[in-house]
Amino acid sequence: MGLHVWTHSDMYTLAMTVTVRKPLDFRDIRTDIRARIRSLEDTSQRQQAEFVKAQEKAAAEHRQIMEGFKSAIDSYKRMLDLEEAMASHNMLDTRDKGGPAQTEVKIPVPVALPPLADFFVSKLAQNGPLTKEELREAAQAVGYFGEAGGGGRATHATLENIKRSKRVVLGDDGKFHASEMEKALL
Repeated sequence: MGLHVWTHSDMYTLAMTVTVRKPLDFRDIRTDIRARIRSLEDTSQRQQAEFVKAQEKAAAEHRQIMEGFKSAIDSYKRMLDLEEAMASHNMLDTRDKGGPAQTEVKIPVPVALPPLADFFVSKLAQNGPLTKEELREAAQAVGYFGEAGGGGRATHATLENIKRSKRVVLGDDGKFHASEMEKALL
């Protein structure tokens, strides 16, 4: 049995023939190669999943930043509309009137939301026992988590913290209850 072996270097290529007189006793490594392929495929899939997760996180952060810009732009547009309305009615003309004209102007001012923990405790004290999902939906409705939904992790973490501090109690019915101390304070 003849085995042709080619050796290559930058300067020359050498061909040699090796003659084997008895069968070679090599270990069968096909199962090892298959295991290595599976391992590489698993690693590749994990890397792809991590990449997709990082992309989704970056996209969510980008959306949040863009919503902030949109909100700021909308506020400035409302301010410009107000200024233009005042200018069109000569409200800013102070030459003959001794000062700007008095007028009632209503500008919506965003209201700062209380901390999520305080919101949950007051909601439980006012409405009675609620599930985690009901509390999340109530917080979503007043603007805690934006328009896109979500808030599950924040709700869970907040409820765990206020449960640990004994401001709320998880009942046997699976609903959260305001503690007696919190009810007395509110």
